[in-house]
Amino acid sequence: MQSEGIPVEGIHDPSMQKENITSNITELIGWTPLVELKNIASKEGALARIFRKLEWHQPLSPVKDHIALLMIEDVERRGLIKLGLTTLIEPTSGNNTISLAFLEIYLIDPAVGIAGLFAKAEELVATRPNNYMLNQAMNTMNPRAHFQSTGPEIWKDNAGKVDIFIEGAGTGGTFSGAGQFLKEHNPEIKVTIIEPVESPCCLGAARVHTRFKESVLALFLLRRMLAWPMRSSQSRRKSP
Repeated sequence: MQSEGIPVEGIHDPSMQKENITSNITELIGWTPLVELKNIASKEGALARIFRKLEWHQPLSPVKDHIALLMIEDVERRGLIKLGLTTLIEPTSGNNTISLAFLEIYLIDPAVGIAGLFAKAEELVATRPNNYMLNQAMNTMNPRAHFQSTGPEIWKDNAGKVDIFIEGAGTGGTFSGAGQFLKEHNPEIKVTIIEPVESPCCLGAARVHTRFKESVLALFLLRRMLAWPMRSSQSRRKSP
């Protein structure tokens, strides 16, 4: 079936004569679409309207595109890195290095946890010239990026009708930045973190996340944490 497209007479409308072209890929970061999950809400018998922000529509797919851009712009402005000379190193589970366009990956034993991850990154920074670690877990540009972008996008696209904001913990940047923006516009909004029950936070191994808790995670915003059985949800997806 042929799409109706733009009527021929509309092609000559003055508003159609203006270019809509970005000058570089970073201008495409943000304003990802918001979709209502009507089928899921109906299936689960939910009384609330549920929305999902489709962050995989970012240029490099993850929500980390927001913070990668702002962190790089920040250190460039302060003269801490130089184009074509500095190598950026980042300890991460994956998404932030996707947004930072990584060139090399160092895999470490999962048993050493986050502490080992940071130790390896700090070793690389100390032993290689012109290396710089953006350190998303301790970098205030992380939550600021979401305060300036993700939060306002959610608020505007929902016309301010937000009751509950749910986000995974991670480094705390998305939760803290977007959550703070939403709470400032409506203090009654409930801000919630959801984590797998198998995560160190829910298992009581809080020391693993100590570095994050001391940094960008704004715990004062947290209304509650939901523990979700990741293994059972995976089994549920596989069942016919």
